[in-house]
Amino acid sequence: MVAIDDTPALQGFMTLQQTIKKMQYDSIEETRVIIRKVRLVVFTALGVITLLMLTLMVMAYRIVSPLPSLSSVAEKLAAGDIGQRIDYVSRDEIGVLANALRAMAQAHQDKVEIIHLMAQGLSAPDIPTVSERDALGHALRSLQARWRTLPNTSETPH
Repeated sequence: MVAIDDTPALQGFMTLQQTIKKMQYDSIEETRVIIRKVRLVVFTALGVITLLMLTLMVMAYRIVSPLPSLSSVAEKLAAGDIGQRIDYVSRDEIGVLANALRAMAQAHQDKVEIIHLMAQGLSAPDIPTVSERDALGHALRSLQARWRTLPNTSETPH
């Protein structure tokens, strides 16, 4: 058997083996760090998405929840029930819609009260118009002007 002086070669091999193991360990640690960072990003994104969805659900509820009662009031107003009351108050678009329905109901109620006075033969204040395009208001003003020219219209009921 031939004796080989393998001490330097063996030491070189051992050093190489340790270097490879260290590189593997470092690579595994780097992979673990990357995985932790990816998990953090994923869970943060899921948290943000969850908060966003909850916020959108609350906003949708606030927008949609008053619509059934406003629709019901609008249908009753369309059917002639001008005694409807709208309790919803807000500064958003639905609040603007509620204010418009409230103003429309009040304008119709004011006109009906004046017509009742006229029907009783009483002098009534001029029928108000809410705008230049108020077809009902203008028609009732014309009727009121004609009514005032008829005989037997007085300040007292007949």
